[in-house]
Amino acid sequence: MAKKGKFANAPKSEKKEKKKKGAKKDDQAAQKAKLAEEAALSARLGRPTPEMYPDIVCTYGTNEKKVQANSKQILVDNLTVSYHGYELVQNSQLVLSYGNRYGLVGLNGSGKSTLLRAIASGMVPRPSSIDVYTVERGMDKTDKTALEAVLEVDQEKHELEEEAEHLTEQMGDETLTDEEQTALSERLSDVYERLDELGADTAEAKAASILNGLGFTKEMQEKKTKDFSGGWLMRTALAKALHLNPTFLILDEPTNHLDIGADYL
Repeated sequence: MAKKGKFANAPKSEKKEKKKKGAKKDDQAAQKAKLAEEAALSARLGRPTPEMYPDIVCTYGTNEKKVQANSKQILVDNLTVSYHGYELVQNSQLVLSYGNRYGLVGLNGSGKSTLLRAIASGMVPRPSSIDVYTVERGMDKTDKTALEAVLEVDQEKHELEEEAEHLTEQMGDETLTDEEQTALSERLSDVYERLDELGADTAEAKAASILNGLGFTKEMQEKKTKDFSGGWLMRTALAKALHLNPTFLILDEPTNHLDIGADYL
C-alpha cells in the first residue's frame, strides 16, 4: 500500500493555501537574491544604493525639488545622520564644493565611513549633474583581470554598447517600416556619437595606461584579481576611480594595504 503524503488528508483549500505560501516564500527568496546581486554589482561599480545600508537614516531640511540640477555643489541644511538609532551628525550643514579636497578625521568607530556611505548612496540630496564614485577599502576578489575590472566601471559605456548591438539586430528585421528603420538608424547614430564622446575606442588603452602608472606590468594587468594581495587590489580600485574620473570621488581609507612608498597614490 502506498504511503499517504503528509497532507494527503488535508482539505483541498488547505493544500492550496500551503502551496501559495510555498510559492510566496520562493518569490521572496528570489527577490532577495536579486536585490543582493544588484547590491553587489552597485558596490563593485562604486555606486552604492540606500538599500545597501538599511541601518543608516538621514534627515535634512533641504527641499530636494529646489536643488539646482546643474550645480556642482552639495549643500544640505539641518542634516542628521544616525546609525542603529545613534546620531552621528546632528542638525548640521554639509557643504561640498567642486574642485576642493576634503579630509574626514575622527576616532575609530566615530562614524566616518557611515557618513561617507550616506553621501555616496544618495541618502544625502545632491544635484543630478554630480556623478559619485566611491572606493571603499579596496575591492572584492573575482575572476576578472585587473584590466577587465577597470573597464567594467564605465557602466554607461557598457549599456550603450549593448544598446548598439541590440539596435543593429533590430535593423535587420525586414518587416520594419521605413519610419521604424529611420528611427532605429537615428538612435544608433546618437548612441555611436555618445560612445565617441566617452572615448570607447580608446578606453582599453587608457585603462592599461592608468594601471601601468600604478605599477602594473602587462602580465599583471591580465592577472585575475582573485590572485592579488590587498595592496594590489587597492591599486586596482584606485585605477577604476582614475579611469572613470567622476565629478565627486569618495575615498574611504584609500592607503589601506599600501606600503609607505605607495601612499602618494
